[in-house]
Amino acid sequence: MTTRLLIAVLAVNLANATLMVEQQEGGPSGSVGWSESAALCRLLPNSAASSFNFETGAVTFNGASYGTIGLACTVPGIANALSPFVINAYAFSFLDPSGEPGPTTPECSVAAYLVDRTAPAVLEGWSSEKSFSGSRFWTVDVHLNNSNNNLVNGHFYDVDIYLFRPKSAVGKCSPTAYGAYLEDLCTIF
Repeated sequence: MTTRLLIAVLAVNLANATLMVEQQEGGPSGSVGWSESAALCRLLPNSAASSFNFETGAVTFNGASYGTIGLACTVPGIANALSPFVINAYAFSFLDPSGEPGPTTPECSVAAYLVDRTAPAVLEGWSSEKSFSGSRFWTVDVHLNNSNNNLVNGHFYDVDIYLFRPKSAVGKCSPTAYGAYLEDLCTIF
């Protein structure tokens, strides 16, 4: 009876597991195996009018435009003496989606997804509506939660970034993407 109860509790806890996310000011916190400036990512079809700053790497809404800006940042390979087998997180950097101090409102937001284009499958995703707070330059590290917690050698990956601004929020907020990263956080979960 005790063993069955323990297994049932463990199964419920695993089913209710939450996404492991670290949010900090500044850049990524792990060893970077790949990075891309947002301005060098591919603009997805039907994106809102956007502004690309190749000097800072930033992508944001152009003037009074609104809607969704989608960026696909293609990962051509892993470098810096790292292999796909040690990559256990992805990260992306952005500037305050709300434009105001304190918790964000759902008016403007950002989201990013690590996509396996070979499978095809979304491996992990994060949205500022889930856990974002603050009004500064942020980097969010999202731990991979797949079966082996890392990338599969020979697969092709993208980090897709989305910026959202409704018409009602023009002049109130302008979410800005700066970059995407694949990294080794050197931790065991």
